[in-house]
Formats: sequence, C-alpha cells, structure tokens
Amino acid sequence: MQLHLNLSNKTKFIIELVNDEWIHNYVKKISTLELNETEVVYLGSESSDYNEFCNNLKILYDNINKIPKILLCDIPCCFPKSINDFNIENTTNVQHYLNIIHRWTTYSILRIPYVFNNIDTTKDCIISIEKNYQKTLDFLTEINQNVHAVEATFTSPGSITFPCDSHTNPYWDQGFVGDEIGREITNNTDHLFTIKNYDMWLAKRILGKDFRECWLDTDDPSCHDIVNVGTQLHYAFELDPLNNLEYFYTNEKFKNWMNTHNRSIDIQSIGNIPIGNIINKHEFGNDQDIKHALLHCNILGIEVQ
Repeated sequence: MQLHLNLSNKTKFIIELVNDEWIHNYVKKISTLELNETEVVYLGSESSDYNEFCNNLKILYDNINKIPKILLCDIPCCFPKSINDFNIENTTNVQHYLNIIHRWTTYSILRIPYVFNNIDTTKDCIISIEKNYQKTLDFLTEINQNVHAVEATFTSPGSITFPCDSHTNPYWDQGFVGDEIGREITNNTDHLFTIKNYDMWLAKRILGKDFRECWLDTDDPSCHDIVNVGTQLHYAFELDPLNNLEYFYTNEKFKNWMNTHNRSIDIQSIGNIPIGNIINKHEFGNDQDIKHALLHCNILGIEVQ
C-alpha cells in the first residue's frame, strides 16, 4: 500500500507504507481528515539573532510577571530574578534557565512536584489548575511556547557534542483539523516501535522533549518529561527524509549518556512509530533539491493508493 502526498508545486512524495494493519488503518483515516497548514520545523536551532532573542525574551518575561495575577501564586523561586540574567553570549547558561522554566510549566501541567533546591515549586500552581483548569492550562502552555520561541533565536548549546551530524535539516510536521485530543496509546502498537531510519513517522505530541532535543538543550534526561512518545497518539505525522534518527540512537555516546542517567534504551522507550519511506526521491534530484521542496512547498492533499 502507498500513500501519496500531493504538494503545492504539483509534485508528490510517494510513501511505501510499513506493512502492518495498524499503519494501514492509520493512513486510511488521515486521508479523510482536513489538513492543517504544513509546518516546517527543525530539531534544534542553528540561528543567532540578537534582536529576536531580546524581543522573544521580553514576551516570555512579560508573561512570567503575570504569574501572580493569573495563577494566584508567587513566581517560582527557581526562576531567574530578572530578564537581565539572560546573556546571549552565554547560551549554555541561557538554556539552563529556559530548561528550568520549561520544566516548571510541564510539571505543573502534568500535576507532579518539581522539587528545586528542596522546594516543591509546583504545589501552588497545581492548586490553581484545580480551581480554574482551562485558563491555567492555556497560560502555562503559552509560557512553554514563549520558551521555545526564545530557544529558536540562538544555536542549541548541545549541537557541538551531538553524537552525529544528521540533525540540522528541516522536516515537516503535518497536523489535522480537530486532532487536538489524542487517543490513548495501547499495547497493539508496541511491535511498531523502531530506531531504524524511516522518512515518515507518527508525529510526537509530547509535553516535554524527546531525547534528541534534551541533548541539544543540554537538559537532564532523567526527568519525567523527557520521552520520545507520550501517553497519547495523534494523527499528525512528520516527514523527515534528510535527518537520520538511527545515527543518534545507536551511538555509544547516547547509550552511555542514558546509562549515566539511569534511563532505559529499550525500543519502546527510545523508538518511534514509522509510517514508511519515500520511494520517488530520485524524481526530486539530490538532497538539496528535497530540502528546497521542504522549505518552499506544502502538502495540499493525501491519497491512499
């Protein structure tokens, strides 16, 4: 079975699907759904834009200063005291601060304690969630998005040590209208997980980070929110023909890193669910031509053949 992704430049990516009933049912379903706009994404940032850094950081801190009014709790003591504590010349330090803010928001949403210097920093925020669920959740999600916007303005500090050089290319994240609420993951997908390289994957919709993002952010892989696949599956998919997952997850540096932090490297923990491979890459030319298509085209329709 094949999946045809019809593109805005009148070409198509033809996907040879993984030969599995679950995958076949999945693609039949997505062929009936209304597409969101195709999003071009990157695993980590390779940019350095001081003006955007300052602008996005101001937006983040404007929201942080609203925490007492909206969440009815103090600004967490683990947060930097001032926007002036952020210096783009020291991206490792900036990323460290952003990791703290990110973790506080995700742990609050997950309603689990985030203990920092022996203080439970999420307790009061979780109480606010119980009182006003949607308003609190929306605000925490916005802060989390603000963090990612700042991260996009400087080169990820873990890029230099990343175990392989196959992580800097763009890829597509394709979502669908009405797919905000996922389906609970079940055991009938366990056999699908892999770290072998594929071009098309079930997209991750996780609150935290996957292990590659964790490395690039010089974050702590022992934390609860560092996962490749969360507890829910969505219909969204990623098309990533230029980066290679396998190089990272089979590297000894990755295995040693995980072992040091007492994290499992079994396939269900570090793998993802593949959809299939592009079989007509030759029609696009070389990798640069495919990269051009990813940057300048989008998906207009999906057909199962």
